[in-house]
Amino acid sequence: MDKPSGFNQRQHARVNIAIDMHLVLVDAKSVGLLEGKERINLRKGRISDLSVAGMKVKTDDLAQGRHFYLLSGAIVVALKFTLPGHTKPISATAQVMRIIHDEDGKAGECTLGLRFIEIDLQDQATIAAFVEKSRSSPPSGK
Repeated sequence: MDKPSGFNQRQHARVNIAIDMHLVLVDAKSVGLLEGKERINLRKGRISDLSVAGMKVKTDDLAQGRHFYLLSGAIVVALKFTLPGHTKPISATAQVMRIIHDEDGKAGECTLGLRFIEIDLQDQATIAAFVEKSRSSPPSGK
C-alpha cells in the first residue's frame, strides 16, 4: 500500500518543546578533525523536538567545512540538558543526521537533527516518561 504524501515514518513518539541546552563537538572516528577552540567551544542550543531516539536543536552554525564530517559521524555532538520539572541533567552523545540552514533566523543559525548514539538507560527512560506525559497533558492556556 502506498503511503500518503508527508506520511510520518518516525518510530518514536515525540514532543515539541523549547528547552535550552549545551553542546560541544567531539572527534568520534578520527583525531584532528577539530582544531583547538572547536574542541572546547561550548555552544548553546534550543531543543524544539524531543523523543527517546533523538532531538531537533537550533544552534549557531557549526564549524564551516565540517558538515561532511558531522553528517558522516566522524564528528559527533556531546550534549547536556535538563527537562522541565527535573533537577538531574541528561547527558548524551548524538550523531548529526540533518543540518538545515535557517534562512529566516539570524545569520549563522542552523537546525540539527540529532540521533542519540550514547545515552544512559535511566536518562532514556526519563525522556520517554516526559514525552508521554507531555503528549497526554492538555496544553496550558498560557
